[in-house]
Amino acid sequence: MKNYIRLLRTDHWIKNIFILPGLIFSFFLGGKIPENFLHLFFLVLTSLFSACSANYTINEWLDRESDKEHPEKKNRSSVKNNLNPLVVYFQYFVLVVLSLITAYFSSKEIFYCISLLLIMGVIYNVKPLRFKDLPIFDVLSESVNNPIRFLIGWFLMNNIILPPSAILVSYWFGGAFLMNCKRLSEFNKIKNLVDPSLYRKSFSFYSVNRLISLSLFYSSTSISLLMVFITKYKMELILILPVVTFLFSLYQSESLKINSHIDAPEKLYKNKKITLVTLITTLLFILLFFIEIDFLKELLEIKS
Repeated sequence: MKNYIRLLRTDHWIKNIFILPGLIFSFFLGGKIPENFLHLFFLVLTSLFSACSANYTINEWLDRESDKEHPEKKNRSSVKNNLNPLVVYFQYFVLVVLSLITAYFSSKEIFYCISLLLIMGVIYNVKPLRFKDLPIFDVLSESVNNPIRFLIGWFLMNNIILPPSAILVSYWFGGAFLMNCKRLSEFNKIKNLVDPSLYRKSFSFYSVNRLISLSLFYSSTSISLLMVFITKYKMELILILPVVTFLFSLYQSESLKINSHIDAPEKLYKNKKITLVTLITTLLFILLFFIEIDFLKELLEIKS
């Protein structure tokens, strides 16, 4: 049984911390904390963890052949053990049902978000679509989970408005940057050990130079759209841009190093530099939302 439980990848649940920016943005843009927040939060986490583990289960099962070519992932449960496919698919089905039921009792908006998260898991992993095998589409389809998580956090609050499209797309491309750096770190780690394309088909297109160029595109797009949001909603946040840019640069630099944990985001907390800069960025962001800087608005005001 433990071999099937390992498919859940509970250590990856930490990635769901990406719902917090959605919750914070919703609060600062007029959202109210619901009276049953703790109950709602428990339901949402249960739904989110179940949906993610459903996607991880099907991901690891369908990747078992290609994972044999990876120096580390060849030790995964689905590769080393002779698992029963009926049990694997039953586990996936139970997790999907559990995630949808708990999402349904949360709110219709969160139900739609969880449903989309599950659909993206199928699009990413299952043939004939299997976007995981397509260069660029692999990163963009996986990172779309970021704005989905943002929306889940947003809908945890009672808010009469929808989140601004600029921040959603910025969050999407910020996630694409993180996923692309993961590809870069992984590519560098295994390129001298095995043929990378045997493990991940999209690696037949990627190279170190292409991945670095794509990182620049994703990060630039993310920051540009963040600026659009800032100029419309909270000019003081423009002061955070140098810190965000530095964080992106640091993340890119770390992705070129071996054993930086960039290729395993669930272990990224072990990278003290990235953890510290991320914490500073978060605290500065919250602080700037609470203060007004009149001279900054006057300085940056655009007059016709």
